[in-house]
Amino acid sequence: MVTSQVRPDRVAYFYDVVKSTAADLVKNPVSEDELQRAVAPMRQLLTRASTGNAFWMNQMEGATHDPRYVEAMQRMGQDMLTVTAPQLQVLAAKYLVPGKSWSAVVLPEGVAAK
Repeated sequence: MVTSQVRPDRVAYFYDVVKSTAADLVKNPVSEDELQRAVAPMRQLLTRASTGNAFWMNQMEGATHDPRYVEAMQRMGQDMLTVTAPQLQVLAAKYLVPGKSWSAVVLPEGVAAK
């Protein structure tokens, strides 16, 4: 999921950038530098957030009904922090399929996107 706040006159440009980035990711793996710049902030966030009870309470909601929640939480750090460029490329090819995405634009009343 991608979200952004852009001026109404930049909406079309935003979607063009998202689509071209997705297409590029399908064709070309990210560099190791790009991957580490994306993973490092997630590692820091996960490390800080997982020290508090609120994090675990939110993540474990529903675990009493479905043990897969517990399994998912046990793997979350490993899954997020050890992903490789080829794995991302495979996921991009599977999920970033042109024509299968949806989008929503919310604008102030009386303002049109360009």
